[in-house]
Amino acid sequence: MRTNGSDYVNPSPLVLSLCPGIDLLGVAFEIAGFTVVRGPDPILGQPGIETFHTPAGRFDGIIAGDPCQAHSAARNGKTSLPSAPDLREHVARVIAEAKPTWWLTENTERAPAIDVAQYQSQTRVLYAWELGVDQRRPRQFTIGAVDLPLLLWPKGERTNNPLPTATARGLFTSSRIGKSGAWANETRRSTPWKLLLKQFGLPPDWDIKYMTREGIRAAIGNAVPIPVGLSLAATIARAFGGPSQADSLLDQWWHAPNTRRDRHSSRRRKT
Repeated sequence: MRTNGSDYVNPSPLVLSLCPGIDLLGVAFEIAGFTVVRGPDPILGQPGIETFHTPAGRFDGIIAGDPCQAHSAARNGKTSLPSAPDLREHVARVIAEAKPTWWLTENTERAPAIDVAQYQSQTRVLYAWELGVDQRRPRQFTIGAVDLPLLLWPKGERTNNPLPTATARGLFTSSRIGKSGAWANETRRSTPWKLLLKQFGLPPDWDIKYMTREGIRAAIGNAVPIPVGLSLAATIARAFGGPSQADSLLDQWWHAPNTRRDRHSSRRRKT
């Protein structure tokens, strides 16, 4: 918890969000009681992280979800799909410059984990369907610290017959083993709008007025579902000290109506 040079101590850990996009991960940390400052992002017409710098010692933590298209299974070798630069080295550079107490990064399960000099780290692949979200959505998360404590990674009860992963193209995709023994992708129907919002923990009337519906779908598909973000915020709070409400808010989400238990039963699929 940083001070402002006086005797005042901010009880809310200050977090820098890199490559934020619509930053549902940052929103989850805010809900959990952290203070989040967002770095620049091209989605807002700003320069990207490539030219971004920050002084050391200003932030307690850094969260980052750099563009994953370069490592996404959804591309499956399809060069016609939109891509994005691999920004992991810039995320690592900013972390090294900022020298936070801890950092958390997110990417697809196929992406090489970020490594930052002088920091210890642990990496886990978490499935959204284990954390109260009705889609599989495997994602790789790495938590780093100079002296990394024992981490109690989030783990919950799997939803029954979860939907496949909703992607940035607004489609359901899932990975499977093909006849050749190699991984293959199945692409299915477009995700219904209200179901897409629900899968990411957003209210049914959520919208971004200045973006097209296609652009919003892409932004949501690249985001971290809010329930997953709350689970990670609680993990960070327990490990490094943070808002005490993180765990209680997560528990409220888990037991609230119209979330994981009020599912679109007509959309269920057999695994």
